Amino acid sequence: MGLVCALAVPVVAAASSAEDLRAEARRITAQINANGDQIAALGERYNGAVLHLQQIHDLQRRAVSSLAAAVQHSTALRSLKARVAARRYVAGSASGGEPLILSDAGASILATAAQNVYAQAVAARDNQLLDRYRRAQGELRAQQRHLDALEATAQQEADALASTRRGIETANATARSLLAKVNGRLGVLVRQEQLRQQRQAEAAARARAAADAARAARRSAALPSRPAAGPATNLPNVPPPSSGAAAAIAFARAQIGKPYVWGSTGPNSFDCSGLTMRAWEAGGVSMPHYSGAQFSTFPHVGLSQLQPGDLVFKGPGGSAHVALYVGGGMQIAATHTGSYVLLQPVDYSHLSGAVRP
Repeated sequence: MGLVCALAVPVVAAASSAEDLRAEARRITAQINANGDQIAALGERYNGAVLHLQQIHDLQRRAVSSLAAAVQHSTALRSLKARVAARRYVAGSASGGEPLILSDAGASILATAAQNVYAQAVAARDNQLLDRYRRAQGELRAQQRHLDALEATAQQEADALASTRRGIETANATARSLLAKVNGRLGVLVRQEQLRQQRQAEAAARARAAADAARAARRSAALPSRPAAGPATNLPNVPPPSSGAAAAIAFARAQIGKPYVWGSTGPNSFDCSGLTMRAWEAGGVSMPHYSGAQFSTFPHVGLSQLQPGDLVFKGPGGSAHVALYVGGGMQIAATHTGSYVLLQPVDYSHLSGAVRP
């Protein structure tokens, strides 16, 4: 299925100066981030496969239930058919065209005519019942064919799911090998570079928020200004628009620092859609554990109209990543393998859309 990512494993070169080490640290940091994003996107495809398989199993259960009902109905009609045949035998004709009871000699013509009318009425009703039986048999065969097709589809999905799981395990093993290579002085520089990049992104988010606030103030003095993003340890001072959004943000905030683990929905670790699913579950809204399904479930909003509690996405149809917007250009996200649930600036340049649960 082509799901396994080609991850870059750096060759840690011997550096002859501090500047060489810093350049190497920047290169490895970029590779770690890129690999982590690929693994996270692969994990969301895994979540999508799991969701699809669950939907197929639900269809199978409904088909089995319908099949059981058809079998029960068919059994009842078989019994009815036997009774019809017995009744026709007693009537003296399998087709209903003869009198119900043959007249004795000397019986009146009127009695014979009445018996014929009764026999014809019984035959008509019997034919209706037999038609119902034949229709039930057809429905039973259709249900069986449908169930067979569902079983075949479910098996194909299970095979694809197993392949996806193996791909993710391979990708994670590669990432662990990559992270193991980052140690000693180079590892310190890598962590410093990551911190530098985070601070740089926070500064850019603050500048963006300040510019947005200035534009809003120029448009209308009555419009509230957009507050600047605070330090990464503090949420922006932007009131959520609803109690549900407030609860979702409060839950997500409490998870900051917990590790990213693909396929996880808590309580000790999360992947990106597992975090947003549990956060909005605390806000009273149920959603699937797959970013693409979350993207298609709720009303879409423009990126310029984001409110705290909205979900922001990456990838086609939101299939690669999802995060919880908390205001001021900031989001809470379970990032990728080797990282954690973080409060971080929104990467507007790579977003594919947003929804409002």
